[in-house]
Order: sequence, then structure tokens, then C-alpha cells
Amino acid sequence: MKKMLLMMIMLFCVIGMVACNSQNANQNEVSFTGTISEIKESSLIVVVTNSENSNLAVGTTVDVSKNVTSAEGCPELTLNDYVRVSFNGDVMEKDPPALGTVFSIHKTDETGKSIGD
Repeated sequence: MKKMLLMMIMLFCVIGMVACNSQNANQNEVSFTGTISEIKESSLIVVVTNSENSNLAVGTTVDVSKNVTSAEGCPELTLNDYVRVSFNGDVMEKDPPALGTVFSIHKTDETGKSIGD
């Protein structure tokens, strides 16, 4: 009986930890939209056009890694394309500022609506 009770308590603890981690992952994801002003080998230089839920000001230029965690990877992009970038909210103090972990990059139209998905 004690073993069964202990197993149930452990199961609830594990479920609680997994649920908390899932909520934290979503809370840390922020996004913005912008236009590509430069394409480098491993990153994009993007000018923010809509800060959405990020702390990036409109007009800010940021360095966005093409190495995204999304299974979809980084789409084929050209200069002046509109993109929505989702990342963990971290911005490194560099020139230009560089984003932390980039979750996804999606091509959008000028209004921020995803295209090609």
C-alpha cells in the first residue's frame, strides 16, 4: 500500500514538472516582424517593422541566426522579404544586437500574415 501511494505521489510530481516546463517554454517565446536588409552565410540582418510581443523597437536592426530550432528550418529568403521571427526573448548587446535562441523564421506579407506555410 505504501509503495503504491509513493508511486502515485512520484507520478504527480513528474506530471507537474512536465506541465510547468511546457508553460515556461511558451511564456518565453516572443516574436516580431521585419524586413531583411542583408543576408549573411549563417544569419539575417532584419529591420523590425512590428515589435509584436518583443521589447524591440520599430526600426531596430537585429542579427537573426538562420540556425532555428524548428524542424521546418529557415525558408528561402531574399532581400526585402518580410519575416516573422520567434525567439526566446534574449538580445545580446552587439552591433547590431543579436538574438538568443531563434525558434522559427516564417516568410510573411507586408501585414505580417504568413505566406508559403
